[in-house]
Amino acid sequence: MGTYWWPAHLRGSAEEGVVEKDYRIRLDGDGIGQSYREADEEVTVAAAQERADDPDTSQRGLRAHNRTQNLLATALAEAGFSPRSPKPDEPDFDLAWVDDDNVWVAEVKSTTEKNEERQLRLAIGQVVRYRERLSTDGAIVRAMIAVENAPFDESWIDLCGREGIALVWPEVMAQALASA
Repeated sequence: MGTYWWPAHLRGSAEEGVVEKDYRIRLDGDGIGQSYREADEEVTVAAAQERADDPDTSQRGLRAHNRTQNLLATALAEAGFSPRSPKPDEPDFDLAWVDDDNVWVAEVKSTTEKNEERQLRLAIGQVVRYRERLSTDGAIVRAMIAVENAPFDESWIDLCGREGIALVWPEVMAQALASA
């Protein structure tokens, strides 16, 4: 179970060589997340539940999100990783996994040409926050954004790369996981 407190501060004794910035979420002995919970790709959304400002709450968007999430989980398993869903006390990431030296956290977005700008801007903020919240002593937290199709605006690929964020879509997931 992760533990967190409010403001970060230094603790320990500099004279003894033990000073830590503390009060961040720390992964417990079980590591990140819990066993992956497959997302429902046939989910239905009542019109009253849809929010006009959130593409992932529309039935099309939610199904695309869930399908993309399950595709990433399958690609992870095929690459030898164990896909994880968040525990109740962890940030609400879509998927996480651990490789030899890194904790990976992924945000999945349904995208269309019309909503791509908004969705990717939101996803970047989310994964940056997840990285910050999940960083632990000695652990490197890396971020991935998985979208349902190749970006319509290819400049997103370079931007994410410069920010240390892997940007993937179904056709490149396996290749990206092999080289990550």
